[in-house]
Amino acid sequence: MRTRKLLILTFGTLFTMSLFAQQSKLVVGIVVDQMRQDYITRFWELYGDGGFKRMVQQGYSFDNAHYEYAPTVTGPGHAHVFSGANPAVHGIIGNEWFDRKEGKTVYCAEDKTVQTVGSPSNNGQMSPRRMMATTIGDELRLHSNFQSKVIGIALKDRGAILSAGHLANAAYWFDGPTGNFISSTYYLNDLPEWVKNFNKKELPSQYLNQDWTLLRPSSDYEAVCDVDNSPYEGLFKGEEKPVFPHRVTQFRDKYNSDLVRSVPAGNTLSFDFARAAIAGEGLGQGPHTDMLTLSLSTPDYIGHMYAPRAVEVADQYLRLDRDIASFLIYLDSLIGKDNYLVFLSADHAAADNHNYLSDRKYRVGNFKVSADSLQLFSKKRFRRELVLAFDNLQLYFDHAALSAAKLDRETVSRAFTEYLMNLDGVSRVATAAQLSAYNATEPVMQRVQRGYHPQRSGDLAVILHPGWIEMSWQATGTTHASPYNYDSRVPLLWYGKGIPAGHTSQKVAVADIAPTLAMLLKVNLPNAAFGQSLEQWFR
Repeated sequence: MRTRKLLILTFGTLFTMSLFAQQSKLVVGIVVDQMRQDYITRFWELYGDGGFKRMVQQGYSFDNAHYEYAPTVTGPGHAHVFSGANPAVHGIIGNEWFDRKEGKTVYCAEDKTVQTVGSPSNNGQMSPRRMMATTIGDELRLHSNFQSKVIGIALKDRGAILSAGHLANAAYWFDGPTGNFISSTYYLNDLPEWVKNFNKKELPSQYLNQDWTLLRPSSDYEAVCDVDNSPYEGLFKGEEKPVFPHRVTQFRDKYNSDLVRSVPAGNTLSFDFARAAIAGEGLGQGPHTDMLTLSLSTPDYIGHMYAPRAVEVADQYLRLDRDIASFLIYLDSLIGKDNYLVFLSADHAAADNHNYLSDRKYRVGNFKVSADSLQLFSKKRFRRELVLAFDNLQLYFDHAALSAAKLDRETVSRAFTEYLMNLDGVSRVATAAQLSAYNATEPVMQRVQRGYHPQRSGDLAVILHPGWIEMSWQATGTTHASPYNYDSRVPLLWYGKGIPAGHTSQKVAVADIAPTLAMLLKVNLPNAAFGQSLEQWFR
């Protein structure tokens, strides 16, 4: 009996290994910008059979996948998914941060040494140069002696660039002033003909000639959403109430083509461009495995505007479900059902609107502190301006001013810590020394440490209580960035070649995605990846 079991186990392992050995012709990494895991389960009954349900039922679903660092925002999230490294190592500690050498706040993908390709705007002055680690796409390119193609696509530049990596053939993102997909001279000196032809179709304008109406009867949303006319939701310019139908055709003249980012058609446009890239570049058609990274930016714009309980958020996900279904059918037809691998995750999730929770007796709030208010405290307490910036809930001191005043950083840190701890919403304040020690045992502090980079982070990090958000610019909608579960837990779905049907509720890390791909593709791990391969679940 033992021998028989061993033979069966060995045969099963060899069979699985043989499936992986015949590598996929195309790997597609889909990152949904701002997607909570519960959007899979909350909207399940409203989804069709060909999108999320197909991936969950015919592929492998990790139902308890988390980011293990903070801040949970777009730039670090995309760098993390594809590098398998934490911000403490890959260096993308936020969408922007204060750079002491440059003496200003810098953007995670900005690069003034390159030029825009495809537009007269400066929206193409972008590259991955601020990211310090390689991505799985970089390693795929190196492994194949640059024969594999890697293309990154998103409406947001950082979503395309940080996913594709340093060695990608190209990354493309959306340019609002022209309505075109553009790139930078980091990658190429002119747009390929397939991109030019795509831009000539002027699809954004066509999509903005359609109003946003409900996909299903309004009664279908009642069990999973707040009321449509909710006080917690934002407004488009020209609207009086945040209700369906949204008359895009009536207020589109108040925006440029960037408006397409904030309606579900932004997802459709992204998939349209992904199809054009696959066909134009011949992805999945050659002897080497190719990779397409597709970041869907629209859910983040809609999520920020409306918050997780809105009918708009639900409707957008139902429409996204249809887009995914259509895209999988496209891959079936062009690449072949047994020739591609898709994973889908998110760069972060989202918090509930603080007023929505407070009105239901969970007393949380909106943390409102700025560099200016901290500077006022500095002048009052020390009679000097000691604050350089306050970004990503991190306070940067002016070290030169401290030296000139003969103030030691520890004394100043204690004073600011005491001030901050007396503000509503603050759970704790960590110093640079504490964050540099990497010896925390408490999970929240561990996540903050993993987002701390000694050369780029501040002198103090503020950690809010659960449920509190930092969104001083508005009372409606929501945001993200915390180390808590509502921001850290995201979907993780695998579908395609070599992936069996199954699911697990065991906790895994988003950091595991890149190592898993490296093992499946038989290539080197990204150079700073620290996660574990999830291959064992596919056997």
